[in-house]
Amino acid sequence: MIYLLTPRDSIPYARDYLERAGLEGDGDCLGYEDLPGFTELPPGLFVFTGLNRLGPSAVSMFGVLHDQIWHQTGRKPLNDPRKTLRRFELLRALQANGLNDFRVFQAREDISGARFPVFVRTRERDGYMSPLLDSKEAVDRAIGRGIIDGFPLEELLVVEFLDTSDQDGVYRKYSAYVVGSRVIPVSLDVGPDWILRRGSRTKASVDEELRFVEENPHNDQVSRIFSLSNTEFGRIDYSLKGDRVQTWEINTLPTLRRPLNAPAMPEEIRLLREPRKRVFEAAYSAAWQEVLCEPRVHRPTRVNVAEDLLAQAQRELSSRGATTEPGPKPYPRLRRFLGPLKAPLIPVFEKALCPLLARRAKRLARE
Repeated sequence: MIYLLTPRDSIPYARDYLERAGLEGDGDCLGYEDLPGFTELPPGLFVFTGLNRLGPSAVSMFGVLHDQIWHQTGRKPLNDPRKTLRRFELLRALQANGLNDFRVFQAREDISGARFPVFVRTRERDGYMSPLLDSKEAVDRAIGRGIIDGFPLEELLVVEFLDTSDQDGVYRKYSAYVVGSRVIPVSLDVGPDWILRRGSRTKASVDEELRFVEENPHNDQVSRIFSLSNTEFGRIDYSLKGDRVQTWEINTLPTLRRPLNAPAMPEEIRLLREPRKRVFEAAYSAAWQEVLCEPRVHRPTRVNVAEDLLAQAQRELSSRGATTEPGPKPYPRLRRFLGPLKAPLIPVFEKALCPLLARRAKRLARE
């Protein structure tokens, strides 16, 4: 059996992993919020997902659980909550090891040495990302807007922009899964914008995507990156600068579904992408079968976590709700005031206010 450990509200998405691998009858999903009540875990292969959704106490508790499963059963779970690198730590490690050609800063850090343009994005949660910014003043405005939208300063990052477009100004975002140690390419998005959520699809881009999924041309580089990040299940999103992989992120709770608000794919393009889907699903299923073929686990795990750590983790899971959404809006009156203003006035107001909020937050962080 395989057990996917995940935030409770993400169980439907985690079930997709089992379905695509043909393992519906050989696996189950367990919510992180429910695990503190377990005194024993059934035998099987455990996979920790959605690690960016866990706070420090939960990471420590599930790290203890990871080791207890491993030592009592002899079967190492996939993704150690304490060692699998998150977005900021991953990008810092890749740049330090010469594998990324751009730098990332915490929003509270001095960015006077940054190479502009840059952009502001979130550290762990999904959502906020600014346009490209050409000055420190513009960065402060973007940080202030993020704070107004409910993201604390420590949740915001400043990232150097790296132009990975080709000679025609076209960007490419490659995505690949790892299961155990096997890399499985899944998709290629192509488009004219530097942010590629879902690139436009043409017959030429669909053919290029199929070649990527069939040939796995960047396997060696991507394998090294997964190894450096200690990720044994997840999805990497990356581009190429010349022939060098440039990693944007690794997600340990990726979705296999199209976004709810994504426009419907033309039927002609959907049919053209069917061979890509079949190639991916065959390789994805084979990778899971490979890890499941390792020595079977027949012994349950007796859970033994210190009471103080258990209590801290339970409070944290309850307060955080294992959510990717921003926290409560810290300036509700301000937001109500801004709402009725006409669009031309809002940028003027933000230009004056947002830098003040950013500088105040940085000053408090240093104190």
